[in-house]
Amino acid sequence: MFKALVGLLPLKNGQILIHGQALGSHRDCVAYVPQREEVDWRFPVTVRDVVTMGRFGQMGWLKSPSAHDKQMVNNSLAQMGIANLAENPIGQLSGGQQQRAFLARALAQEPHILLMDEPFTGVDVTTQEATLRLLDHLQEQEVTAMVSTHDLNLAGSRFDTGLCC
Repeated sequence: MFKALVGLLPLKNGQILIHGQALGSHRDCVAYVPQREEVDWRFPVTVRDVVTMGRFGQMGWLKSPSAHDKQMVNNSLAQMGIANLAENPIGQLSGGQQQRAFLARALAQEPHILLMDEPFTGVDVTTQEATLRLLDHLQEQEVTAMVSTHDLNLAGSRFDTGLCC
C-alpha cells in the first residue's frame, strides 16, 4: 500500500487522491521510509547525501541546494542525532544509524504525510526511542504518520488507531 501511495507501484484500478489531487501532484508532501532490506547499502553516498535527497522535491534534481535546503538537512541530521555521521558513507553505519539517516531524509522533505514501513525491525533501542520521539514531534506538527509493524504489542500500546489484517 505504501509503495502505491508514493507512486512506486502502479494501481490496477481506482485512484489515490492526496489533499484532493491525483497521486504525483503532491509527491513532495509524502515522505516514505522503506524497509531496510529494500535499500542498496553499497551505493556510494554519504549520510548527508541521503538526507539531501529528501530535498529534491523542493529544489529539483539538477540544482544545488539553497541555504534553506542545507539548513533543513542540518536540522534533520541533528534532530535524529546523527549530525556527527554526516560525512560517513551510508553503507558503513549500523542498522540503527542507517534507519535514523532515512528518517532524517524524510524529515528534510517537510512532509504532510509520513509512511514508515517496518521502522522498528532490526534496530537498536536508541533508534526505536528516536523514532517514537520523532512520531510524537510530528503529531504535534499535525503530520499524518502511517506505520506498518509486526510488533502488535508496540502498536497497541503506542499508537492511537491502526489497521490490522
